[in-house]
Amino acid sequence: MTRDETADSRLPLMCVASHPETGKPIVIRRGSRGYWLWALGEAAAKAFNSRYHVTDAMLDRMIVGCMIGWDAPGARLPGGAS
Repeated sequence: MTRDETADSRLPLMCVASHPETGKPIVIRRGSRGYWLWALGEAAAKAFNSRYHVTDAMLDRMIVGCMIGWDAPGARLPGGAS
């Protein structure tokens, strides 16, 4: 997977989100196209995101970035510089 340097730097480096179609947990890395499956269960996914202060807004933008592109408006947090 390649890294896209246009990704909003205010987003976390990594997070665990629910796949929009399957609901299965996936790992997303900021700036990378695609995702990896998370095998450690939902409780571990929530703990991971909590530990790194990942908000629901950040999760939504990370999903857009990895699936549509990091330069898409939906992949950026509102306001401020990236």
